[in-house]
Amino acid sequence: MVNSNQTVACSLIVAAVCGSVAETGETGSSARLRLNAGHDDDVARCIRESGQADDFIETQYVDDASLPALRPEEQQRGYVVFHRHWMDLVFPNSIPKRAEITDNLESFVAPGEYEPVTFCVRTLKELKGLEVKVSELVSQNGGRIAAPQVQIVRCVPRLLRGEEPLYDGGPVGVMNMPTYLEHPRLLDVAAGRTVQYWLTVKVDNDVAQGKYEGEISICHTQGQSVSTNITLKVLPVRLVEPSHVLGFWDFQRDYHGEIGQLDEVYQIMSRHGMNAVFSKAWIFDLP
Repeated sequence: MVNSNQTVACSLIVAAVCGSVAETGETGSSARLRLNAGHDDDVARCIRESGQADDFIETQYVDDASLPALRPEEQQRGYVVFHRHWMDLVFPNSIPKRAEITDNLESFVAPGEYEPVTFCVRTLKELKGLEVKVSELVSQNGGRIAAPQVQIVRCVPRLLRGEEPLYDGGPVGVMNMPTYLEHPRLLDVAAGRTVQYWLTVKVDNDVAQGKYEGEISICHTQGQSVSTNITLKVLPVRLVEPSHVLGFWDFQRDYHGEIGQLDEVYQIMSRHGMNAVFSKAWIFDLP
């Protein structure tokens, strides 16, 4: 649990930069996003365009678990909702366990804190126009917390385990990893695919302790809207402000219009308490 000025620093390494938006034939952040069940060629393309094709090898996440037995209403609905901790990696081919399938999300938070809550949609059939909306959170005493911000977890090619070879003298593995949060938009999702949603709750300093409840609405064009409950317990504690510098790795490039320009990303980091950015500079020999 962290407050707005106490966020864990992290670093990400991107193997190569692809110039187009993955898995969509349209441009712009408002274009409908098409998520296909088949493995896309982002990793292979980035390796080809890296200029160091012999130094990298494509790797993939494998989940060999079987889909658990589903209830008739889940089969009819065409998807299941399941929950994993926000620090657990979820891939497009991740399979839920029966115990993870739920219609109620719960979390706890302290005043002044940003708190992430995540859930996943596993499709059983193709879903068109998939959309998620979240209401504000309300307590029995009438207290209110603004509706969480909804974002989609997306994958990009990343080096596996830094720059270590997979074996002595061998190439470095590159795979699609859950890496960034994208602004929400309508999704066309193939059958047999997992989509992870990330909800960011911002609790003001003056919010009273207690239980706050809201509703997550999941809808698509082929069926009725389905609601999932979200419950947030505000604890009677205050988090200690950090005394050291906190920061993020700098990608040093824009995000192709999907999650915002660099200045917008840095503004978000600042609101979350980041007060330093680590940037890795390179010096190139010019002809």
